[in-house]
This record gives sequence, structure tokens and C-alpha cells, in this order.
Amino acid sequence: MTQLEDIIRNNRNAFDEAEPSSGHTERFRDRLDEAMPIKREGLWAKYGFEIRLAAGFAVFVTLAVLFYAGTFGSFKNLVFKQLSAAELPLEVREMLEYYIVITDKKVDEIDELDVTPEESEKIKTLAGQEMVELDRYAEQLKEELAVNHKNERVKAALVLNRKKKAELLDKIIKTVKDESNSNVNGNGKE
Repeated sequence: MTQLEDIIRNNRNAFDEAEPSSGHTERFRDRLDEAMPIKREGLWAKYGFEIRLAAGFAVFVTLAVLFYAGTFGSFKNLVFKQLSAAELPLEVREMLEYYIVITDKKVDEIDELDVTPEESEKIKTLAGQEMVELDRYAEQLKEELAVNHKNERVKAALVLNRKKKAELLDKIIKTVKDESNSNVNGNGKE
């Protein structure tokens, strides 16, 4: 290899000055094509970027339509509820379940009370707005807990919210019982 290197070094000027003859590039391509035939590109190789771009745009448009239509909001709420319930410590979940059971029992007790349609309407009016407000606040707390799941104050507020709901139902039951007792006593005197 030393002789070849010597020849190249000694004749370097001749190598650098001479340009290839005309048609050299075409002949070289022809020889390459004969040695390695061109493979036809598939659809994915040819239009892969455009296909990925169109798919991304379609996903974006779909999400925008779902968000605008409100469907995405209910999906988001479902995810937040599952995340917040899954991340709550065991003792908080047990307290929430306890108050849910208590609340359900109290609702059943209200249903079993002998009330007239007027009294039933009064109960609904009495409890309606406060129960809705407590439920709305509980949902806000759950969303906050999904974002900041280690906040002890939010956990305590969620438990307190359920406790307030049970206390509200106790108050309604007491009011209905007191009114029915006064009506019975009032009717007996006449």
C-alpha cells in the first residue's frame, strides 16, 4: 500500500486538477442502478408524514368537538371522580362511606314518614337548595382533590361536607316529626 500512497502523493496535482469527463455522473448512476435496482416505495414510506399529520389533525378536531359538545366534560368528571376516590387514604374513604350510608338511611326514613303532598313539597323546598349546594361543593372538593391529592384540608372539608349533609337530613326529619306531632296534638284538642 505504500507504493500506491507514494504515487498519489507524488501526482496529487494531477488528481486535483482533472475533472471527470462529461457523462461520468450518468454512467455512474447507470452502473449503480444495474448493481442495485431501485425498490418501489410503499404508500406508508412515500406519504408517511402526511398520513401522521392528517391523523393528528383528526384527533385534534375530534377532541375539540367533544369538548365543545360537553361530552368531554362528563368524561373529565368521571375521570376526576375515579382518581380522587382511588387516591383517598383508607380512613377518609371509610368515613365518606359511613356518611353515605347514614345519608341513605335518613333519606329512607324521610320517605317512610307519613306526610301529605303539601308536606312533601315543603320538605323538598326546605332541603332542595341546601342539598344541591352541598353536592356541588362536594364535586368541587373532589376535583380539587384530584389535582392536589395530598391536601389534608381538602380531605377534611370533603368529610365535613358529607357530615353536614347527614345533619341537614336530621334537621329535616326532626322538623317533619315536630310538625306532625303538633298537628296530632292540635287535632286532638279540637
